[in-house]
Amino acid sequence: MKPRKCRLNYVKAKALMHLNENNIKHPPVNVMDLIKKVGKVKQRTDIEEGATFYHEKRKKYYIVINPTTMKERKNWTLCHELGHIVLGHLTDYDVDNLTDEEHKILEREADVFVRELLMPKSWIEKYYEHPLTIPKLGRLKNIFDVSWTAIINRLHELNLHTKEEINNLFKNWYNKDAEKTLINEETFIDIVDNDKDTAIIRFETKEGVHMSQFKFPEMDENKRFLSCPNCNNTNFSSYARYCKICGYYLFNDCKNVEENNYWQPCGESNVPDALYCEYCGTQTMMGELVESMNLTREEVAAASNERIAFSDNKPINISDDDLPF
Repeated sequence: MKPRKCRLNYVKAKALMHLNENNIKHPPVNVMDLIKKVGKVKQRTDIEEGATFYHEKRKKYYIVINPTTMKERKNWTLCHELGHIVLGHLTDYDVDNLTDEEHKILEREADVFVRELLMPKSWIEKYYEHPLTIPKLGRLKNIFDVSWTAIINRLHELNLHTKEEINNLFKNWYNKDAEKTLINEETFIDIVDNDKDTAIIRFETKEGVHMSQFKFPEMDENKRFLSCPNCNNTNFSSYARYCKICGYYLFNDCKNVEENNYWQPCGESNVPDALYCEYCGTQTMMGELVESMNLTREEVAAASNERIAFSDNKPINISDDDLPF
């Protein structure tokens, strides 16, 4: 038998059936647990990404992956190979004697299977929040344990947001008022001095010219602040988690510490200048402090010695390694 066209309805039904058979009712889907029920995963570095084969003597499927080339695509790649198994590609077709076009059909079916298994339409609609923001998109990505590209493509496929709209969200997020910020009608902010750790800010209001200073604390190898952000104390015991002078917490932890109805608790420690958690996109302790101080993006960017801007004439290349969640 040879594949003639991508069986979209069949693949969607098989993905839904697989979720129901394994009693999976919410994200994220643990693909490794599903694979263990039908076979094993092996790691090799001499293949591009992933491959699947059936061992006749052992009556077992083997999925081979290259962990060095996948990064955040690991879950997608594993699920793609699982799709070949669940959809019967290795048993219903003579895969060694198919044309390139016929192989493309099976690859397309496996990709649709991943989309429907990891991000069913009903789940996306349940966890999606309008209006979409970059932190909300970051939370969606982590709820479903997929890459940025995967979640963006899924929102596009479901007609919730076009890729161009999301691209503009990223552009506005990073490039918002890159040169100056109007806090209100009377206030103009201008960076007048900047070194590695400190931004000296000049701002002008009806009451006159003011100078302010904001500095991100440095951290040790355990991501603990070397100085207290509140009182500048630097004398801590090796086990200290709070400043002994003022009681301030000494880690920039994610504030997502309680499980709720739409994403898993996080609570990870972040680098000092992370205003939003690099693991789940939730506001951090430092982010809460910066918000309470009414600091602008310019002050924050200068204090961390980072200025990120994108050209208006070029599309943004969204990289999983470059985004702050």
